[in-house]
Amino acid sequence: MDDKLLELITASYGAKAARAAAEFRPGELEINDLASSGRYVLQTFPPQPGSCAIMSAMWTAALRDTKKYPVHAVAGILSIDGMPIFGQDTLGRDFSNEFSGGHLDWDGHVWIQFGEYIGDVSVFRTAYADKAPKRLRAKIVNTFGEGRGLFAMPEPDASKYGLQYDPQYVLTDEQISGLMRGAAQIIQQATGKKWPPD
Repeated sequence: MDDKLLELITASYGAKAARAAAEFRPGELEINDLASSGRYVLQTFPPQPGSCAIMSAMWTAALRDTKKYPVHAVAGILSIDGMPIFGQDTLGRDFSNEFSGGHLDWDGHVWIQFGEYIGDVSVFRTAYADKAPKRLRAKIVNTFGEGRGLFAMPEPDASKYGLQYDPQYVLTDEQISGLMRGAAQIIQQATGKKWPPD
């Protein structure tokens, strides 16, 4: 985990949380938990454009609430082969008022950091959508194929595929809670059922 990300975790959660994130080394059990909770997000949250913040907040909350893992939702820039696709205008932004409950039109990207692993639960949905940026769709389809749901891989491996994740901010607990409230409203509207169930 690079120094910039550790500084961002420190800014949002303090030095103790940054140390825990830096020392976290996921093994097979943890990666299985990561995958199963990511699949839960995909099965639960309806397809909608611009949902990276809400879906990443759901994934983070699922891993924190059930397993207490030192996982973080990270906002920043997603580039394809060195060209920014999402978030090119996020440099130097004040993120303290971003990510309100149902805010889906944010122009950057949000993913999770799980030890050395980057987890992205929304990029495939975005790439397969009708209005996807052409460069993103071409990269995803040519690299991973159709019908994929999520990925989790160490940052150097993502870079080898041409996916560069440049962190600018780590979402706070308050922001994640706000996004979870937004998720609950969207899920209830889509399904007619209360979420999360009692």
